[in-house]
This record gives sequence, C-alpha cells and structure tokens, in this order.
Amino acid sequence: MQSTEIVTPAAIGSPIAINGDKNIPPQNATGTNTSSINLGFLPITSEPLDDGGIAPERTDFNGMFYLSTDQRVFLQNGGVITFDSAVSTKIGGYPQGAILGYITPTSFGFVESLIDNNQYNFVTTPDYINGTYWRYIPITNTIESIKLIYPVGSLYIGLTPTCPLASLFGTWQLIKEGLVLQQADANYTVGTEIPAGLPNITGRMGNTDNHSSSATGCFYRSGSSGQLENSGGDKDPNIYFDASRCSSVYRNDVATVQPPALAVNIWRRIS
Repeated sequence: MQSTEIVTPAAIGSPIAINGDKNIPPQNATGTNTSSINLGFLPITSEPLDDGGIAPERTDFNGMFYLSTDQRVFLQNGGVITFDSAVSTKIGGYPQGAILGYITPTSFGFVESLIDNNQYNFVTTPDYINGTYWRYIPITNTIESIKLIYPVGSLYIGLTPTCPLASLFGTWQLIKEGLVLQQADANYTVGTEIPAGLPNITGRMGNTDNHSSSATGCFYRSGSSGQLENSGGDKDPNIYFDASRCSSVYRNDVATVQPPALAVNIWRRIS
C-alpha cells in the first residue's frame, strides 16, 4: 500500500444508536439471546423461520453497531486508553507487555505491564508503577522529562525576553542584569554574586634621601640621572599613582577583566 491509498476515516458525531433502543450483546449468549460477543449472531438467526429460525431484532443490530463505533468515537475525540477497572475485571487483568497511557496534570507517557493478569490500578495508586507491576515509559520532551533536566536551582540561558519554561512548570527568576557566569571555587561558592572590578593599579615614584629616584608598582625609573626634577630644576616630592581614585571599578580583591561576550538573558529556577 502507498501513502496516497490510505483512507481517512469519516468523522462521526457519536457512536451509532447512542440514543436509540439497543441490546448490548453479552459475552456469551444464554436463553433467548440471538447474539454474543464471542459468537456474533448465533446460527439460529440464519435458519428459515419455518424451520424454527429466529430473526435478530432491530435492537440487536443497534447494539452491535454501538459496540463497533463507541471506541472509534472515543479515540477520534482525543481519548487515551489507560487503566480501566471495568476492562481489567472483564478480561481478568491486563497481560504482560500491555501498553497503557499514563496521564498526570503535568505529563503524559506510557506504562508497560510487567506481569500477566495485571489488576494493579496505577491510575488510583501511582505507586504500582514501581518496576514490579508496571514500568513507566516517558515520552521524549514531556514536561516531566524536562523537569528532570531543569531541577530547582538550575539555569536557563536564552536570547528571548521571557523564559519559555516558565509557562510549563516552576518559577523562574531573571538573573541580575550585567552578571556573567563563573565557575565556583574556594573564593566564591555557588550562588555568590561577584561584583564587577579590575585589579587596582598602584605605585610610587619619587626621590630618596640621596636624591636618587625610586619607583614601585607600575612606575619605573627613567633617565640616566636617576633623579626627578621639575621645570625649575628643583627636586620633586614623591609622586603616587592609584587608579581607584579615578574609578571605583578598580579594586584590590579581583583579578579579572571584561572578556568578549554575548549578551543573553539568564533565568534561575527557584521553585
């Protein structure tokens, strides 16, 4: 068969004879039943009436049509087959390997029966999904799967103005503007906000008592005389340099500079 030969089922608004008189056939016919789930219409319905045959009633056909279309409408309308106590009782429990849908307010996946005659209702008692009676089979990209990847305290980084995960689960807080990420170490534990800064630049340049020049930090001695003189030929007093007097960004307790960077939004899951 080719894909172009697939026929799309016609949409129907309800199972056939939903509001009509109908006889739902029993599993096994007894007494005056002319049909059953196991046998369909009984052989007596095909015998001539003069030979004792019994014609099926209109309500018998309505019952058959109803059972033939009720699940079709259920699936057509978005129904998901999951554990049903009536079904479990009727069939004596689900067989090993049966796959049923598992729905919670935040996720959708499947469970597989690990035993025969399985009547452990995981809908009312999710603890039965324990690897003994039922096994959970998550669907890729379900909310539950994503939540495992982004537990409380994790970060989401993106170029969008809002965190796309916030509409699915949890509470997400935008990280303070201007922060970049840095691996935690002994000086800065996880979660510490490190203020911006640069190493302070300091030094000293001046004359000693014997009129020779001295320099520390960023300064160095220049010229052959080893002395600092002003335009009048007098010896200058000591000259100091401190970058933090110009901008508070220069500090003594950091050793970083601004690297090339991409501006992004960073959110932290807080609940």
